Amino acid sequence: MSVTICQTAVTKAYDIVIVGAGLVGLSLSLLLKQDFKSILLIDKRKVEVDITSSNSTDLYINKKSIALSMSSIEIIRQLDLWNELEKVAAKIEKVHVSGNGDVGSVLLSACELDQKALGYNVSTAIFSQSLIKSVKNSQVEVLSESSVENIIFKKEHVEIEVLQTQNSRVASFNSKLLIMCDGVDSKVFDFLGVQKSDFESDYEAISTNIDLQQPHQNIAYQRFSKKGHMALLPIPKDKQTNRVELVWVLKKKLANEFCSLSDEDFLKYVQDNFGYRLGVFEKIDQRLKFPIIRQQSMEQIRNGLVILGNAANSIYPIGAQGFNLALRDVNNLVTVLKSALTAKKHIGTFEVLDQYYQSKKNDQELTTCFGDSLESIFSHHNLHVRALRSLGLLAIDIVPFLRKKVTKFGVGVR
Repeated sequence: MSVTICQTAVTKAYDIVIVGAGLVGLSLSLLLKQDFKSILLIDKRKVEVDITSSNSTDLYINKKSIALSMSSIEIIRQLDLWNELEKVAAKIEKVHVSGNGDVGSVLLSACELDQKALGYNVSTAIFSQSLIKSVKNSQVEVLSESSVENIIFKKEHVEIEVLQTQNSRVASFNSKLLIMCDGVDSKVFDFLGVQKSDFESDYEAISTNIDLQQPHQNIAYQRFSKKGHMALLPIPKDKQTNRVELVWVLKKKLANEFCSLSDEDFLKYVQDNFGYRLGVFEKIDQRLKFPIIRQQSMEQIRNGLVILGNAANSIYPIGAQGFNLALRDVNNLVTVLKSALTAKKHIGTFEVLDQYYQSKKNDQELTTCFGDSLESIFSHHNLHVRALRSLGLLAIDIVPFLRKKVTKFGVGVR
């Protein structure tokens, strides 16, 4: 359902206004729609079903996939989307973690948890289309190609002023609760004076697909080397078992150098840093480069306001932990808001929103620390550090209790 602004200023009231129609905002709106009858979803981009069309300007979303943990998949099941998504997803049955030059390694398996998979790798574009299609078929109202120009907090509601870019018309909306999930450049930092901690990052990531000499056997790989952290994930769809997606986090200077190499030379560097567990790397697709941004909002709730997703906490990209964390946050928020509605409480009060924040604070801290710690541990190449690291990997690999603990953490069990 779309919203049409038909005059210079319109004031319309909603239970909840969500800013940001990315994966987080779309998922949130669908989880809320059964209990809250008036929801408005706003995005500066055009929110359309066919986001993978040839005229799409967002090349990154068309090429990228996302590794969904089993906890995320359980949430997606609530949206009635998983049965279709599973058909075009690549199962991840095992995860192999190693360091270049380290003696030890760890193989985490779904069997440890009596599950058929640790997670699934899904095309970001297909996932987005499924969410958008479901939103369009729901009672959620969508206002696309519109930017938030002002946010004013009143006693019982929040007033949001929006500029529709196509016709330069301005609308004013009232909401009991405003949820901002509009990414690292969120409007909350501009309009509300919300402070954020920026962690200086000298890293960028290169992403591409690789044709392999032998099947990937539904194993994902996390490989750490002097040059950077490398992930190889089974490719979704097409029933091809000899293609993987590479995401290689590198120093910016090195990332620029690698992007200027020929396909053959770049592939040689990948092979040298990964090894031959998957045989010879035969061919790569177009390479894409994107920045690694680490930041954290100093506030995630206020009266009438919640900040979610990358706007709240953008973390080091290991195993798609960022999105999986955000989806758990979404699920916690929805649970708290539904309870407040049942108890006939105002959903925008600090008392209600603090229940949400306290419910997810530990998970957010643990997940952030996990990613930062792994990056820090594997970035040191001192002989003594490498020896301790090898012992740690060996210990996790040979002690079932430790291995199961690490496996549970990876699939989102907290």
